[in-house]
Amino acid sequence: RAFQIGDIDESTSNASMACDVVTEAAGGSGFRFNGGMRTFNESFEQNTFHIGTWQMTTTDTYGTASFWLDGTAGTQKAVGNPTGFSNLEDDGYTVGAGHGGGFQYLYGDIAEIILYDRVLTSAEMDAVNAYLEDKYDPSGSAQATNIAPSGTGVLGYGWLDDGSRGTDKAHAGAASNVNDNNLTTRSDTHSEGSATDGGFDWVGVIFGSPQSHINQINVTLATFGDGGWWGPNNSGPGVGNNLTAIYLTAPKVQVTTDGGTTWTDITGITDDYVSQLTGHGVGGGANPNPSTAPIATFSFASQNNINGIRLFGTGGGTSDASGTPGFLGVFEIAVIQIPGPTPANGTNYVKTDVVLSWPDSVASYNVYFGNAFNDVNVATTESTEYYGNQTETTFDPNIFDSGTYYWRIDDVNDANVASKGDVWNFTVGGPKATEPNPADNTFCISSGMSLRWLSGIDSDYSNVYIGTDFDEVNNAVTGVSLISDFDYSGLIDLEDLAVLLEQWLTDPDLAIPSANMDGDDIVNMTDYSTVAGQWGLNGVYRGNTADASFAPNAFLKPDIYYWRIDEVNEPGIVKGDVWKFLASNRWTSDVWGAGDYEELLDIDIITSPDEIRLLYDISAYKTNGYLISKPYNTKLDDVHYIQVSFDKEQVADTNIKIQIRTADTEASLSDVNFVGIDGTEVSFYTDPNGSDIPDTHDGQKWVQYKAILETTDVNKTPILDSVSIDYTFGQITTKSLVRDMVDLNHLAEFPETTYTSKQFSSYNRLSVEPNTPDWFANEDGTGTAPSPGFEEDLGGGEYLICDVNGPGAILRMWQAKVGDITGGTSGTIRAYIDYELFYEGSAAEFLKNPLAEAVQDAGINETLFEEAFVQCAMNFYFPIPFEKNCRIVWIGSPAAWHFYHVQVRTYPEGTNVRTFTAEDLTDYKDEIVSVAQVLSDPKNNWQYSSGSQTVDVNLTVDANQTEQILSLTGPAAIEKLTFKIDAADIEKALRETVLRISFDGYPDGQVQAPVGDFFGSASGINPMDTIPMIIEPDGTMT
Repeated sequence: RAFQIGDIDESTSNASMACDVVTEAAGGSGFRFNGGMRTFNESFEQNTFHIGTWQMTTTDTYGTASFWLDGTAGTQKAVGNPTGFSNLEDDGYTVGAGHGGGFQYLYGDIAEIILYDRVLTSAEMDAVNAYLEDKYDPSGSAQATNIAPSGTGVLGYGWLDDGSRGTDKAHAGAASNVNDNNLTTRSDTHSEGSATDGGFDWVGVIFGSPQSHINQINVTLATFGDGGWWGPNNSGPGVGNNLTAIYLTAPKVQVTTDGGTTWTDITGITDDYVSQLTGHGVGGGANPNPSTAPIATFSFASQNNINGIRLFGTGGGTSDASGTPGFLGVFEIAVIQIPGPTPANGTNYVKTDVVLSWPDSVASYNVYFGNAFNDVNVATTESTEYYGNQTETTFDPNIFDSGTYYWRIDDVNDANVASKGDVWNFTVGGPKATEPNPADNTFCISSGMSLRWLSGIDSDYSNVYIGTDFDEVNNAVTGVSLISDFDYSGLIDLEDLAVLLEQWLTDPDLAIPSANMDGDDIVNMTDYSTVAGQWGLNGVYRGNTADASFAPNAFLKPDIYYWRIDEVNEPGIVKGDVWKFLASNRWTSDVWGAGDYEELLDIDIITSPDEIRLLYDISAYKTNGYLISKPYNTKLDDVHYIQVSFDKEQVADTNIKIQIRTADTEASLSDVNFVGIDGTEVSFYTDPNGSDIPDTHDGQKWVQYKAILETTDVNKTPILDSVSIDYTFGQITTKSLVRDMVDLNHLAEFPETTYTSKQFSSYNRLSVEPNTPDWFANEDGTGTAPSPGFEEDLGGGEYLICDVNGPGAILRMWQAKVGDITGGTSGTIRAYIDYELFYEGSAAEFLKNPLAEAVQDAGINETLFEEAFVQCAMNFYFPIPFEKNCRIVWIGSPAAWHFYHVQVRTYPEGTNVRTFTAEDLTDYKDEIVSVAQVLSDPKNNWQYSSGSQTVDVNLTVDANQTEQILSLTGPAAIEKLTFKIDAADIEKALRETVLRISFDGYPDGQVQAPVGDFFGSASGINPMDTIPMIIEPDGTMT
């Protein structure tokens, strides 16, 4: 049995659910509920991982629950009544490996079991399968395995081998006890007879079907005073003494291919029989039996296509009182089968880059490969399916198409004699399109991108869908192909018309995008008619192709794009999965004549305004020179750099190489050295098609490059047209969100990644609509409202605070003390991040600081952390990002105090978010401490980025008068503004003195507010020390 949920023992009468892996002869794969059996036609491949999915609702019985094996729905073969029925919702389950009483069931080990308390959708089950496949790699997970339990143990004394004795009966237990994985049971060949000839003793296993790649047999022996081991008959050390070499003779190892009628000796055996048994004590009579049992191992060359194996030798031990020869006593036998092929026989959805492998067992191997079983099965070394003889145990078939493939490995021994192997098969791809390129969830370059995939089996052509909205792409059907949607916005609009007008009456040749849609080499009225005919249409269907590739006719704007490939064949359409990629930003520096550089040496920028070359000096080119670009601001705090590429003219004997440097500010760039692809000053980016930028540059918003030109022939020069650096917004992490807490520039900019702020709170659920009697109901979490202040009553005293799907982050949690409520929110919180338990404990402590213990473990000063991220000793402001889901459940009495706020930020589907872990507090400790120091003492620790000198102004403003304080020219920004007003009535002066700031010729003030209100001091002087505003006791406001 692979696994069982419920009582773990040999009986299945109390098991709620079990997975029985059954031999083919016993009827396919087994699936059990309780004591009943339910079998399916689909078979389990032995010695590899499989993924089983069971779905049982409250209305299902043992005979109706759904079952999938490796993603394929099972077809029921038989079902039987259960006994001792118990429902899956019962408590007290144990999980473990078990085995049934019948030996038709294979043993298995549990890799992982995931239980869900609800019915999963097909997409969710696919996601779970993908997770398990990625984690365990079922196609290549076979391990050396004991396959003795899959057969029947056999044991004999003399039997057919001495020609006269006949078969003596087993003295203790059944023969099957020799391979039941149970050391408390044994079998022996004590004959209880009077025959005095020596005879032979043997023990083995008979398999129900031929087995291959067996290279070891192990035996665990009993040692009693009158026998139990292999050695000279009537010879032993006696009860209470130890075995020595004179009493031991190693047995032969024999195999059979006809079920035991004939046996053949294996040669070249290596064993540790004598060494393992020497010194082992024998028991009997007044002496206790040994508490341990010796295990002997016999190793040999791989044995293939056998259906039985045994150890055969002289039965050892002294005579008993009746003169009976010594006997053989066996506790356990194990037959070791080395791993089978990879991928395992019958594996589905194998990728095209598969490399075949098999166990190493002989001198060399003949390799056969093809796409038809019969061809591979009958192939010889003269056949086209023969790929040669080799000593390596791997083979790359170089597959490019989906379909089922067959392969065979013939073992070739030292005498150059081949032993025909089994024919194995695997299937690449499936009915759907697979293996997207770019891979799902990856970054891409905007220009010249081509989408590729592995076509589905038997596909005639593919329908292509591309857009920026997941639901639109997922739900789309074929229709009008918007070929004039030049920017892939999903809508034919003015931007598309602008492309057509820009190329009007010209041949755009290979330009991207190209408005020449009919291929007549000129953009004319035919193309205009296409745009006009599709004007205002929207959609994401992009047409069909018989090739497994598609090149968008557009420079895709930086955004997340979704795409889907449907395979079309005679039976119909096979809908594909929705994949996504991120189109990046690109900085291209290519207008050299306009001065797009900071420094140059021996570089000519005059000859051509669109390219650079080495300077020509009288009669020859300089041998080397360089140009340093102007700094470029990506304007992304969380920037992720992707690659460096450049356009050049290919000139022999010349060379172009690029280096870059990055920094957080423009001013600090000069303090950084230019480096290349490995981050050192002696490395370079030399591939014009693009080289990846190491992530050590990530997070530095300013970038600059150095282009180095060289020649070994002074009559030639390299020619460089442009340099491009691709980048995108980076991963949202605990570090980036903490850093945002002290980044005031974000207040004046649109966010790099759009988001939605959501608040979950204990507001009175009667307050649902304005202008109704209960609109101002204010019993918020007090325990006195008619219904508890939660999203959902989950039953059993559990209430849902929030259940947010998709990427996001918890940014704020808040509670309140009222009257004699001194401990904050009552009850218990159970919080999950990405479906994993994140916190379970006091609700008040959760809303105050769920990371208290983790902060201590990370070595962060707890007082500093709470001063910065915990307000009023009650409320929590440290960000907790998540990638997939955030679920918070409150457990308690709704009549108790349960006041709470939880603020969550959600990002668009596909946003790259790294889920919080406790390790973040260690990994980002320096950043967290730095931000905490600013938050806890902004006045002294805030770092201004401007190096400008302050401007001091002192003046008196009479009542009803206006005075200009300052006039500045730009572009510029005010980073700090400090006011202090002296007046007889300071409270009145703060309210009635108006501050007005206007800029860029605007007639009225863009800022116009009472001074006290502008600085947030409200009525009078109210001291505070925050990042945006500081009010000091003496009235100074910043």
